[in-house]
Amino acid sequence: MDWKKMLRPSLPKILLFAALSAALIPIGQYDTGIRCIKAPCPAGADASLLSYLLFFRGSLVYFNYPVPNLVAGLAFSWIISAFIIHYLSGRK
Repeated sequence: MDWKKMLRPSLPKILLFAALSAALIPIGQYDTGIRCIKAPCPAGADASLLSYLLFFRGSLVYFNYPVPNLVAGLAFSWIISAFIIHYLSGRK
């Protein structure tokens, strides 16, 4: 398996990467509407862009995600999309 060829960008990989990133990488925290008296309080929940757009109609508290985690999530999404496209192209 040629790693350079497999990881090289192509349109199907970029589209799959965008879909995986939108679905899997949490980008912010939104208010669940839960109010509590004692700690720990589950008042906030992390959400990916796709889950926020599809299921939540409230307000985001903030878009704050640690940069190392974001970079790791993007790298993971790219590698997974490269493996999927490589596997599917080998089955033809």
